[in-house]
Amino acid sequence: MLQPKHRVSQARRACHGAAALALAALALGAAGQLARWFPVLDIFNFASPLGLLLALDSLVVLALGRKRRGAIFVTALALCAVAFSTERIIPEYWRAAAPAASAASRNVVILTANVWRNNSAPADAARTIAASGADVVVLQEASGIFNVSHAQLAKAFPYETKCRVTKCELVIFSRWPLDPVRYRYRARDGAQIGPSLIHTRVRPPGSPSFAIVTLHFPRINGFGGVPADIPVELAQTVPSFMESHMIIAGDLNLTPWTFALQQLDQGLAPMTRITGKSPSYPGNLDIFGVTVPAVMPIDHIYVGPSWLVRSVETLRIPGADHRAVRAVLQPI
Repeated sequence: MLQPKHRVSQARRACHGAAALALAALALGAAGQLARWFPVLDIFNFASPLGLLLALDSLVVLALGRKRRGAIFVTALALCAVAFSTERIIPEYWRAAAPAASAASRNVVILTANVWRNNSAPADAARTIAASGADVVVLQEASGIFNVSHAQLAKAFPYETKCRVTKCELVIFSRWPLDPVRYRYRARDGAQIGPSLIHTRVRPPGSPSFAIVTLHFPRINGFGGVPADIPVELAQTVPSFMESHMIIAGDLNLTPWTFALQQLDQGLAPMTRITGKSPSYPGNLDIFGVTVPAVMPIDHIYVGPSWLVRSVETLRIPGADHRAVRAVLQPI
């Protein structure tokens, strides 16, 4: 049986631990909220779910410690942190979803994957992609498997975009004919506009043709984050070229809790982002033999209003540091 002094000491340690958790959660949430005025801080919103978890853990630790002194202060810190993190997360669950398909017919299967330029198993990655059932595949950081396993991919997908350079970073493969690839968009005077991307038109037999775009947003640093002007450029450029069957897919390096992705959702309307809640990163991370699950949804697909959605899922790609995202769509 614990002596009174021991009980007091234990309660004090629990209160201090709860305070530390609450302060960490509050600092994370407050930094993310400041991204409204300082976009570089949007990187902290990547971890909004972690901030929420820390804040809730602090309340649990405080309750188990049963120390009254300081409890109100720690609870206030934790509740503020909960409010900050929840405000970032809730919009993802409030936004309108793309209409769901009700019957199986004329499905189009799209797969987007960052296959990593340092892919350690390119042949296995190519086999997995070929066996995915996809009709159109868009790859980012494709140089890691393109030169090594090109024949395997070309056998499954007879049509592909051509590269202007030896190493392809962005590639589109298709079972159906493709128009010539275009790099970026072009203004009326022929000048390239918008962020770096490739786009083409897919022509399925007996179904409407559709434009497809793939891109890879650069990161600010190794921890993530995207230069603020890149999503803005995309949102300003695409509407002039938008059509009802357009698809945009790629590694955007943004989670749904960031201001940047939420603003991009608005800028690309009436296109709808059909991804978000299924984490795609990290894809194949083991620590001391223990597989670390994907925790960040940073690979996304946007579809125009003339698509219905049957399903969206993630798929492990051997040797890649992302999971692929596979969407089954139905044209209207």
